Order: sequence, then structure tokens, then C-alpha cells
Amino acid sequence: MAIIGKIRNHTWLILVLLALALAAFLLMDVSTGRWGGNASALTMGKVAGEKIEYPEFQRAEQALYSRSNDSYASRASLWNFMVENAIIDKQSEELGLAVTEDEMQELQFGANLSPVIQNNFKDQQTNQVNRKLLQQYKQLLDEDKDVDPGIKAFWEEQGKQVRKTELQKKYFSMISKGMYTPKWQAEVINNFNNEKVAFNYVKAPFDNISDNDVTVSDEDVKSYISKHAKEYTEEEETRVIDYVMINVIPTKEDSTYWLNEISNTVNSFKTDTKDSLFAVNNGGAYINYYSKADELGETLKNAVADMEVGQVYGPYYESNAYVAAKLIDTRVVADTAQARHILKRVDFNNPQSLESAKLFIDSLKTLFVNGTESFDSLAIKNSDDKGSGFKGGDLGKFTQGAMVPEFNNAVFLDGKKGGLYVVTSQFGIHLIEVTDLIYNNQDSKYKLAYIRTPIIPTQETQNAAEDAAGQIIAANSGLAGLEEAAKNIPNATFASSKALKINDYFISAEMSSGETTRSMIKWAFDSHTNVGNVSPEIYSYLDKVNYFDKAYVVIGLKSITPPGLQTPETAGDNVRILVRNEKKGEKLKSQMTSQDLEALASQFNTTVATASNVNFNSGYIPDVGSEPKLVADVFKKDVGSTTNPIIGTTGVYVAKVTSKTPDSTTANLADIQKNTNNSYRGSINYKMMNALKEIYKPEDFRNKFF
Repeated sequence: MAIIGKIRNHTWLILVLLALALAAFLLMDVSTGRWGGNASALTMGKVAGEKIEYPEFQRAEQALYSRSNDSYASRASLWNFMVENAIIDKQSEELGLAVTEDEMQELQFGANLSPVIQNNFKDQQTNQVNRKLLQQYKQLLDEDKDVDPGIKAFWEEQGKQVRKTELQKKYFSMISKGMYTPKWQAEVINNFNNEKVAFNYVKAPFDNISDNDVTVSDEDVKSYISKHAKEYTEEEETRVIDYVMINVIPTKEDSTYWLNEISNTVNSFKTDTKDSLFAVNNGGAYINYYSKADELGETLKNAVADMEVGQVYGPYYESNAYVAAKLIDTRVVADTAQARHILKRVDFNNPQSLESAKLFIDSLKTLFVNGTESFDSLAIKNSDDKGSGFKGGDLGKFTQGAMVPEFNNAVFLDGKKGGLYVVTSQFGIHLIEVTDLIYNNQDSKYKLAYIRTPIIPTQETQNAAEDAAGQIIAANSGLAGLEEAAKNIPNATFASSKALKINDYFISAEMSSGETTRSMIKWAFDSHTNVGNVSPEIYSYLDKVNYFDKAYVVIGLKSITPPGLQTPETAGDNVRILVRNEKKGEKLKSQMTSQDLEALASQFNTTVATASNVNFNSGYIPDVGSEPKLVADVFKKDVGSTTNPIIGTTGVYVAKVTSKTPDSTTANLADIQKNTNNSYRGSINYKMMNALKEIYKPEDFRNKFF
């Protein structure tokens, strides 16, 4: 609302800015070489010797994702497909793999459909492939007459995905079938799963030593990072932003304003005769069935029994809104009904179709009433609702609101057990027989219309929050001032983002993916943005239900982590915690001079604990958690032996082995080999594709385009 108001007040300024932006865009095209068709300026990426061009990407996006609710997620998915497609094409070419035209026909229309087709043509009601719709596509494409260009484009892009999926399946199948688990490995796996060990142990937690007693230097952190280089190496540059988010919350004054607004509307609601239209036009709803009192809101259910038809109750507060309810009617209505029907579908654009359907249904009704044919026989032979038709038209039991309004009213309001009714609905003409009406009690039910006014921030409240964001920027106190500013602004929070990559489009759950979030990330990665800078722009998020600015955000660039091995500054506090625990572990270890568990327990003010039935594969100890170093050490020891102090994940341990139970099972090594093979083969797609991406190292320039 704040944005819309400003546009209205400054239309002339917007036009000037658009003109300047267009001129700047044209100049940029000339200077970068886009103007005149310089291909390199349109290249989004390179992989496996192939270019991914922006026009090609745009065509595919339009064909496949034109209705997407999240364009950035769709683009990420499409980019991933294009990268993988180029890699699979390269590998397939070298190996001579291909997908023939006959295979493509089978994958798109045959008995063994591609997973791509199965997903795109799944009927949401039956969860099965909609073969009828698929056949309609085939007929259109085969005839090639006046086919919508959008359909052609969709089918072409979908075909690329079908082909890539099949090539990938062939390629990975070749690799997975070459994988094998030898007998000796199956024996080792069996032993690891079934050999058990029991031991007593004493744990000295890291918390026994104060953080102040351990010094962690940058050199210590650097050394730790070097030892664990694989975990702390970044493939690409990342950046972290600090941000202040000012949530726009309605004030008491706002609440009063909206209460006055709906109170004024209530007067018209009382006298208006078109209740359904009035309710919808005032943010409410017209409920076309009768509700039990207990099904109404907590406030209304206690008041409705005393209301008269036509009376309006409210306004009252419910779910962050003010609501007023008008009683339209009250009556005793069945809780559940059972019915059967025969449907004749109608082309409502053709009056003759409607008249023919009515005559047809009337003739069926006559046959049934005269006893010439049974209802179920007529339904099986004549109903256009095949779902119920093969069951003799039986719809089973259903409650109010389960059927379309005309059907619902015929059964629940006008219907009697055994009654026959002819009804016209959006589906066509129905012949309905009510076979049962079930009343749990004779309590009245209520038909109501509602008007509703959400309690949202007024324009003044939004402006005040936006002004507060502007004052943070105007203060020009840099990054250091953001956290302090958040403390002094109502409904403001301060936080740091995760490590962001240049093509990311998501920061946190409170900041949805979209243009606003993407704009923040683009600013953070701009070549002119330096660590410590605060963006001059106020970023806003729109409430997509009530259309007001629900939050304003001010951001600053906190850090830049270049590709390669991380530094102590960029690795984060977690590394310092790990190093501190290592140092604490060494101190505790040096204090453990005895191997007597009781003495150690007394020394560290704890007890001797017991672990039993521990196997090697799990690395898990009941009541302790995952301690793989401890488990590995006790399996190396003989019964009666005591380990040296072991630095684990949460403390230092000394353990004494009390028993070992060898594997006594009769192992089915063939099954173990089969299951292990299947486990490895099941992960081949993911792991192999990641390995191929590491080899080909795609070049990614998406950030230049969106």
C-alpha cells in the first residue's frame, strides 16, 4: 500500500525515471556489445564445451515454467537441467549412446512412459497418468494443424528432458552394473553388523574446563582448518550480509481504525438483501450449507442460538480480523446423507444440448418410477459419471458441502428418504435418489454470511516503519551501527545471513525468495560493494494476502570469503569451538593418569557407566550419542583391557571392555552382497553426477541476467 500510494503521488517522476533507465539500458547494450548481436554477451554459462545462451534459456523457461509461482526456483531447476544435459550429451557422444526416435515415441506415448511424462501428466485426483490428455497431445502434434505455439514449445522442451533422462539412465546403468561387492567384503559387513561389545566407561565432559582456561589463537584455527582442508575449502566466493528487519505490525490505533470501518459497514449489511454478493465484496464469505453451532468460531457458537433470521452479530475479533455474521436461515438438517445419481453431461453453450439432456433424464426417471428398470441398471448403462456409474450410481455417504450447491440443496434441504430429484449443476443434469438421511440429533443448524476486515497496518504505520529504515541509512554509521539501531526501533530484529553465493535467491524463512531477496544478494556481490558498506536502498516485502508492506529491511556487507581454503576470519565461530574442545580434551587427557575407572569417576565427580550390545557399524552408544572414536577403540581391545583416554565429540573417555560377543548368525552372504550392491547403485545417480560436475567445472554467468 505504501508503494502504491507513492506511485500515485509521483507519476511524473516515475515516467522520467523510466525514460532515463531505458536510455541507460540502450547505452549499456552498445557498450557491452549486446546491441548488434554479440553472442558472448548473451552467454549464460559454459559446460562440456557447450554454451548456454540466454535466448535459449528464456524460451525454455517460458515453455516449461510460465505459470510458476517461484521464478527463481524454476530458473535454478532449469539451469541444473541444462548443465547436466550438456554433460550427459558429452559423455554419451564419447560412448556412442543415443535415444532413437522409436524410443522417444515409446517414452512419450507408449507403455513404458518416461518419468518426465509421468510427472507432467499425472492426474491429481487418481495419481495416475492421464492417458486421455496425453493422447490428445499426440493427436494435435501428429496432425500439426493450428497447434498452439505454446504447446509446440512445451513439447519440444519436455522432449529434451525426456531424452536427457533416458540417456542418463543408460549411462548410469552401465556404471552401476559394473559395481560388485566381493565375498570378503560381505563377510566384513556381516561381522560389523552382528559382533557386539560391552564396556564400562567414565566420561569427563569438556564443560569441566572453563572457556577462560583455554586460549584459541588464529594460528590454532588456521592449523585446524589445514588439517581438515576438505571441509573448509570453498569452491566459489561467498558473502555474508548483516541486516535489520523492521516488521510492520498494526498498532492499537490501527485496530481501532479497522473496527470503525467494519462497524460502518455492518449497518449496510443488516439491510442489504443480496447477502452473498455483499459478503464477498466485503472480504467475507457466504456459506451455502448449514453448520452446527460447534463448527462456528468460539465467539459466534455461543451467540447464534439466540439470533433471529436476518440479524447481524458483531463485529467481533477472530483470527486477527474483525468479523460480523448475518444469520440467513436456521433449520434441522441431516448430518449425513446417502444417495445415488445418474449424470448426463451438457454443453451449456448449446441450448439444444441442455434440452436434450433434460428429456433424456426425464425418460430415465419414468423408466425407474414405472418399475421398467432398476436405478442401478440405468446408472450403469447411461451415467456419464463413470466413477459412480459402475457402482449403480451409488455415491456412498457424504456430508453437507461435499457436493456442488445444487446437488447439496436437493439432498439436504429438499430431500426426503426415497425421494427422486432432477437437478441442474455445472456438470450437467442429475437424476438423484436419496437413499438415506441420517440425523445424529434434532439440533438446529445455521446458514450464515460473513463480512471480514483484517487488522493490518494502516498507511501511516507503514510510513513510520519505512521512515525508521530510512533513518538508519541516513545516519551513515556503517555496518557497526546496524545492530545498535535495531535495539532502538520497535519490532526490529538484527541478524546475519548464511554464507551466500552469487546466484542464490534465498536468505532466510522470513525473507521469501523473489525479486526483493535477489536484489539484496545482487547488491552484496556488486563489484563496487565493499565490506562494511550499507546499501542505500530500503528493501520491502509485500504481504501477498492483504497487500501491504509487511517488512522493511536495511542491509550491509559483513564479510567476503574468497574461493579456496577458509581463513580464521571467514570460517566462523564453530571452528573456534571445535579447536577449544580439542584443547580442553588434551587438558582433561593429561589429568587422567589412572586406568582405574572408579578412581577416575571419583576424580571427575561422576559415575562409572555401562554400554552393552554396541556394534561397530553404528558408532552409537545409548545415553551418550555418536562417539565413533570410542567405539573403534574398544573393538580393538581384548576383554578385560582398558583404553587410554580418548578425546571424543563431547568429552574424554576411558573404557574397560567387559565382554565381546562374536557373530553367531548364519550369514546369507549372497543377500548381503545383493543389498550392498543395491545400496551403492541407488546412490550412483547423485554421486556420479556430482563427480562429473567436478570434472567439467561449469562456468556460471547467470548473475548477469537475473
